[in-house]
Amino acid sequence: MTAALFRTGPVLILALSTLTYVFSQLLRNATGVIGPELMRDLALSPEALGLLISVYSLGNAVMQIPVGLMLDRIGPRKTTYALLAIAILGTIGFALAEDATTLTIARLVTGIGVSGAYVGAIVLVARWFPPARFAGMSSFFLSGGNVGALLATAPIALLAAWLGWRGAFGTIAVLFLPVVVLGALLIRDAPPGHAFHARPPETIRETVRGLGVVLRDRNQQRIFLVGFINYAAFATILALWGGPFLNDRYGLDPVARGNVLLAFSLAAILGIVAYGHVDVLLDRRRPLIIASLACSTTFLLVLALAPGLALWQIVVLFALYGFFCASNSLCLAHARALFPGRLVGRVATTYNLAVQLGAATFQLASGFVVGLYPHDGPGLPAEAYRALFLFLAAAVFVALVVYFPVRDVRPSEDARRGERES
Repeated sequence: MTAALFRTGPVLILALSTLTYVFSQLLRNATGVIGPELMRDLALSPEALGLLISVYSLGNAVMQIPVGLMLDRIGPRKTTYALLAIAILGTIGFALAEDATTLTIARLVTGIGVSGAYVGAIVLVARWFPPARFAGMSSFFLSGGNVGALLATAPIALLAAWLGWRGAFGTIAVLFLPVVVLGALLIRDAPPGHAFHARPPETIRETVRGLGVVLRDRNQQRIFLVGFINYAAFATILALWGGPFLNDRYGLDPVARGNVLLAFSLAAILGIVAYGHVDVLLDRRRPLIIASLACSTTFLLVLALAPGLALWQIVVLFALYGFFCASNSLCLAHARALFPGRLVGRVATTYNLAVQLGAATFQLASGFVVGLYPHDGPGLPAEAYRALFLFLAAAVFVALVVYFPVRDVRPSEDARRGERES
């Protein structure tokens, strides 16, 4: 049976990688809808909640460089699925934690455990699919994996209403275990005949030298800053302040705010799919990324500066922002196109390092931004959330300015180079 499944080749690899990423995204974002309950049950301040949510990305970030080295040296299967066993332990610890310190440590461990899920899959996509299909297949993977972000909204709200937030996280751990076992058994690092199987292993010195080549490239540094800021702004709303904002300003219960965040996440998935295919149709990447950052800045400014918005207007703005900001796979495709295939693991992990550090930094900093505004009763004042959206809009605008000089790499040019390398 295993042999029959494996004969599906790239389809199986993509499906298993996507399923793994579903749980990674679910774990990342499940705290957003239950934020008010976490603050209530553990008496968390805004700063403490920001720290609790941010350490997931921090744990993910600190592992990116070693994960990148391991991906290129020993392959995605061993790297990714050994780490995911740690993620399951962290999730169980989160469900059982009785105080804020233990909860934060468990969240950190979970972030460390999922550190190979995204980049390991990106390496697999690069090896199992031709370069011309990289953006499309990686966007398919990202959009499919972001079903986890959808599950982290209304479904988690319903599950938490039934079992409590502890029971919800315990359920995630139980469901995640067979996915990890299946992936460890069936994933293969590269298709038969791929250069990965024949190449001599790099020495540690060669591996580190290749990492230096990636980090010193000026265009790459600019793309990394986009990754640092753009996804972080989105994750700060979805995984942290979206739930409290809808609770404090519009009085929504967990299920209702879960439904709003569901629309937010669904729009982001549609955006990922759109970006992954429009770049091939237009044979351009840079103009799409510039448009993404400009639109994201605009929608965040409207959220910050337009007072008294009705709930339906908030839902529309969230959906528009979610759709247009979802250019992460396009940025990664642009970053990957700047380097030869042998460096794909290091490119993916250094880019993801920027993404995860950005998410951790912004989520932590956002707690201090909203904490500047005193609140006597339950909930935060409207001024705190306006300051938050303005802070995020200013940051995304900086990313736009920094990215603007980066040279474009057309998908057709990338495909021709990939054919020469193979």
